[in-house]
Amino acid sequence: MGSMKKFSYICSLIAGFFIFLLSLYGFFLLQKRAGLPVEIRQALEEQRLIQIEDIKIEKKIDTEFILSRRSAGESLTFYVEENGKVKKIQGGLIAYYSQYPFPIIYLVIGCFCVIMAFVVFFLRPEELRARLFYWCALVFSFASIINGGFYCLREAWPSYIPGILHNVFYPLSLALLLHFSLTFVRLKVKALYFLIYLPTALIVIAWEYTFLKAGLSSSIEVFRQYQSVVFIHRFYVIFYVLLIFFVFFLGYKKSYLEEQKAQIKWILYGLIFGVGPFILLYQAPRILINRTLISEELSGVFFAFLPVAFTFSIIKFKLMNIELIINRSVVYAILTIFTVSIYLLSIQVIQTLFSKSLPIQQEVVTVIAALAVAVAFHPARKKIQDFVDKSFFRLSYDYRKSILSFNERAHRMAHTDHLVNFFLTKVNKTIPLEYVGFFVCSSRTAEPEIFLEIGGHKALDTFKSKILGRDQIFGRRRSVQTELGIDFSAESWMEENNLEMVLPVPFRSMELFGFLVLGKKKSGAKYSRDDIELLLTMTETLALNLERIRLLEEVVYERAEKEKFDELNRLKTEFISNVSHEIRTPMSSIQSMSEILQQKKIG
Repeated sequence: MGSMKKFSYICSLIAGFFIFLLSLYGFFLLQKRAGLPVEIRQALEEQRLIQIEDIKIEKKIDTEFILSRRSAGESLTFYVEENGKVKKIQGGLIAYYSQYPFPIIYLVIGCFCVIMAFVVFFLRPEELRARLFYWCALVFSFASIINGGFYCLREAWPSYIPGILHNVFYPLSLALLLHFSLTFVRLKVKALYFLIYLPTALIVIAWEYTFLKAGLSSSIEVFRQYQSVVFIHRFYVIFYVLLIFFVFFLGYKKSYLEEQKAQIKWILYGLIFGVGPFILLYQAPRILINRTLISEELSGVFFAFLPVAFTFSIIKFKLMNIELIINRSVVYAILTIFTVSIYLLSIQVIQTLFSKSLPIQQEVVTVIAALAVAVAFHPARKKIQDFVDKSFFRLSYDYRKSILSFNERAHRMAHTDHLVNFFLTKVNKTIPLEYVGFFVCSSRTAEPEIFLEIGGHKALDTFKSKILGRDQIFGRRRSVQTELGIDFSAESWMEENNLEMVLPVPFRSMELFGFLVLGKKKSGAKYSRDDIELLLTMTETLALNLERIRLLEEVVYERAEKEKFDELNRLKTEFISNVSHEIRTPMSSIQSMSEILQQKKIG
């Protein structure tokens, strides 16, 4: 990472950290949001609120501005109208969310988004898609946690900061998500990105101007202008959400890899169940019939589906090429938080629907709703748990079990043909294949030392020249779910030989190289990333054990050679000793006789 990139990376992390701290400050202010007294709320079921203190009410939303500068416990004078008569009521403001868990749910959703943003940015800071996700998740979490600009206003100037940032981040989150979606269709029209952010900039400028002017001047007339910008912003939200849906759907249609299709599919699920209710039940009715089918707070709870869907896309289908190993307990903790949120939401919905239609006390309705939801959630909880186990852990558990059992037996084997045969059998049992073959060559001879297969014969000469000496994974696009790290340059040759994938064997020795050759899966499914990782792990173990056996055989061979050499030395010494002995005896007799002759003692 270069110095400039590293500087940008650090600045991005610091900015993200401060954004999160400011969102917590906004959450603290949101907790202090003042609400109408209970007696006023009850009176409004049959009467109309026309004035608070000396400010007249034209629309229901005017109360938001009037109460934005007030605090819970403060006493105000309210004027309500009934049958043409005006009645004055004195009442104390209460905490707006005193009876609702919505801020806590928003905080959980926002924190979850922040965690995912930092994890993705830590792992893939150099990737554009990861950077867009990082900023999109951060600004979305901020807008979700504080849930509005005027809710947080107080007399002190720092209370304006969350509102100012909310007015920027709310529309910006949609623009960033649209930019993120365009990375799946790979459009290279730079002017398009200008068109994405131009409407966002115009909305932000108009929103900030009216927000600050209304807040600083305490003018309800300017606040109504602010609400006009909010009304225009509703069109902006609906248009951008529909555009995001369309781009993701287009990317899904254009993608030829199953893994990328699954990534986009889960993002679409998150948009449908997370943003769909917000658009269909809150934003669109507000434009069409000037009222909502559910409250803004209730529609915001559905946003919980967004981080869950993105998390599933990242963990299960490696969105942005991210490898995350998450403990089962962590997944269950996240699942528990999500389930509890849905549980509380269901209770709130049932309570809202039946509290007005049934002549029963509020507490009784709450108890009945809690029991009904608990009964409904008992079978659902088991199904959700089974779904998580099957989706996240079943395949990895089975594969991990296969790897461990192979490692355990491979370390005890002492013959290469037994080891390779066991390896091929294990691979074929774990991933049933029509054909699986394995060969190892020596760089000195370039001839196969080991060549075993299951499911038919594939001549080595047909592909030896194509792959020898190349440390790459070869595959066919129609046979794999991912394109990461796979070379598709030999597709035509592989099709001729009815092969789907060729994986290199990672030998440490420079003298050896080999490949695992695979045919179609009997199930007809494509090779997933998990399949490839399993095969790479097992081939690595196989290579280590083959080299171990080879070294062991070399040691045994060298020991035998040494023993043979020692035996030859012993035989040579013995032979020389015997020969010298046999020669020494007659030579001694000859020497004695020659000495007698020299002394002329014999005539």
